[in-house]
Amino acid sequence: MDLDKQELHRKGITRREFLRGAAAVAGASALGSLAAACSTPTAAPQPAATTAPVAVPTIVTSQTRTDIFMQVNSDYLETVQNQWVPAIEKALPVKIYAEPGVSADAMAKMRAEKSNPKHHIMMMDAPIVAQAKQEDLVIPLDKSVMSNLADIFPSYIVEDGYGVGIGAGGMGIAYYTKAPKPTSWADLWKPDFKGKVSPPAFTTTNGVVFWVMAGAIKSGKSVQDAQRDPDACFAGMKDLKPNIHSFWSNDAQQFQLMSTGELWYMGAANTKGAFQNQAKGLAIDWVEPKEGAFQLLNSATVVKGSTNEKLAMQVLNLMIAAENLAVVDTLLFLGPTNSKIKLPENVASKVPTTPEAVARLIKLDWNWISAQRSAWTDRWNKEIAQ
Repeated sequence: MDLDKQELHRKGITRREFLRGAAAVAGASALGSLAAACSTPTAAPQPAATTAPVAVPTIVTSQTRTDIFMQVNSDYLETVQNQWVPAIEKALPVKIYAEPGVSADAMAKMRAEKSNPKHHIMMMDAPIVAQAKQEDLVIPLDKSVMSNLADIFPSYIVEDGYGVGIGAGGMGIAYYTKAPKPTSWADLWKPDFKGKVSPPAFTTTNGVVFWVMAGAIKSGKSVQDAQRDPDACFAGMKDLKPNIHSFWSNDAQQFQLMSTGELWYMGAANTKGAFQNQAKGLAIDWVEPKEGAFQLLNSATVVKGSTNEKLAMQVLNLMIAAENLAVVDTLLFLGPTNSKIKLPENVASKVPTTPEAVARLIKLDWNWISAQRSAWTDRWNKEIAQ
């Protein structure tokens, strides 16, 4: 389901009406998803694991099912609905409702629902897991329930077990292949690229990353020092304004604009989005600038206080099983977090396939950033977003 609480309120739909309608729609879509789970998308490569039905431990025949609500990253939604949902609903007595969103959406929903959580599982970028943990919004994952945690690379167990990595990648520059290929982050500030650059919104992890790089370019400082110099970061973003086409939080539309040449560059763009669209035949590529790319780790958590926390962990345990995670990692061009996964070469050549490959990418001090981010967001809205 792709309506969050704010959208329901705007449309005048009550939560009860939403749940009643969702059950009807999801029931129909699950039948189509079962067929889709056995098909091969023409736009992206399939791993060996998808040549046979996704492995599941048991078959559930009971008509009594428990609703499990989760938010997944927007670019995961179709794959989750077509691949994971049918497999998990076959294995467990659950009915899964997946909705799209970014990390900021997950935090907003958990805060709003804290006294009575509706959601059970939240996907978010790894840096945001730390913030959710600090605000007591998520719970530690139970190894006795989630046996597949043993197969996850240790560095992808997030915040001492409060989250688990789903897929890894990098944040660099995506570009239109008929435009000049960038080699440096500073290239995006060139006067020749007026109206051709699309940075991420500050509400996203990518947006903070790009903002910090803007400060490094403006001040000449290292990225590690620039993240503690907000004045330089805001000044760098102001310098970029003539080149800004628009800001993005969901990159799907921006990639379409890029494929036509209306946009040339997306700063702090994810490897997964760029290579997914490249696999569809669009004139898009991704580059790691000479200053380096930034770490990306999509993660998942279990919401504190939600009903059936144990069942939610059982669902998440199936999500991170090698045979299930391999499908998503391959279709979405993600580096594997499960040590048992071996990606096909045409995917492995484009993504970081080991924790060591991710570790060499730039990592910011997200605990420091989280403490300042609210004030910086207010300033962004006044000085940059307008």
